[in-house]
Amino acid sequence: MQKSDSAWLVSCLLGLILLMAGVWGFERWVQNKMLSSLEASPYHQVSNRELSLFLWQHTEMMRANVRYKSSYLPGFDYKSRVGIQVGKAEDRAIAPPELLHRYQLWKEVLAGYAFGREMSGSELMDFLEDFPEWHAEAWPEAPQEYGQLLARLAEMGPNADERIRVPREVQEAFLGWRNYRDDGEKINAANYTVGELNDFLADYPGYTRRYWRLVLAETQPNYLAILDQEDVPADRVVPKEQISSFLRVALYNLNSR
Repeated sequence: MQKSDSAWLVSCLLGLILLMAGVWGFERWVQNKMLSSLEASPYHQVSNRELSLFLWQHTEMMRANVRYKSSYLPGFDYKSRVGIQVGKAEDRAIAPPELLHRYQLWKEVLAGYAFGREMSGSELMDFLEDFPEWHAEAWPEAPQEYGQLLARLAEMGPNADERIRVPREVQEAFLGWRNYRDDGEKINAANYTVGELNDFLADYPGYTRRYWRLVLAETQPNYLAILDQEDVPADRVVPKEQISSFLRVALYNLNSR
C-alpha cells in the first residue's frame, strides 16, 4: 500500500471516529436539554414505571416501535424486550413534551378505568420473567400482600394455577403485555357498531371525541366523527379509521372479560 493510500485510510478512520463522537455528543446534549426542561416542570415529572403503563395502551409510542430511537425514551429497552431498562423503573422518564402531555391527558381521563382479566399464578410468574421491574423487591411501593403472594407462588412453582388478585398497576402491565404479545390480530380485526360505541361511551366517557379531537387532529382527525352525525342507525359499523388504537384495546379488553 502506498503512503498516500495509508494516509487516506487513516483520515477516513479519524473522520468516522469524529462523526461517531459528534453523534454521541449530540444525543447526550438532547437528553440533557430534555431533562433540564422536565426538571423545571413538575407537570412533566413522571417515572419510567408510571409511563410504562401508558405505553402498554399506546404501543405505537414505545421505543421499539418508533423510527428514530437514539434519544427517545432512553430509560426503556427495545432490542431484546419492550420493558424498562433494568434498574431504571423509578427514574424520571426522559421523553418528548408531546408524549408527556398525552400521558397526562390519559392519566386524567382514562387511567381510572379498569378492564382487567383474571390471571393464574403461573401466568404472573411468566410475566415477571420478562418484566422483573414488577417483582415486589424491585417496586418500592409494592403492597406487602403482593410480596407475600409472590413468595407463596415461588414455593408452588409451575403448579401455581390458582386464580389470583394483584395490585392494579401489575394487572394493567400484565394485560398490556398480553395484548401486545398475543391479541394484536384480534384487536385489529374486531368491528363495532354505533350502538356498541354509544353504550361503551356511556360507561366510559373519557374516550369521547371531545377529549381527543384536538390531540388526534393530525393523526386521526375523524376520531368517532360518525357519532356526531344525526340519525345514524345503531347497527351501522363504525369505520375502523375512526377508532383509535387505545380505544380499540379498551373495547377488546372489556368484551374479553
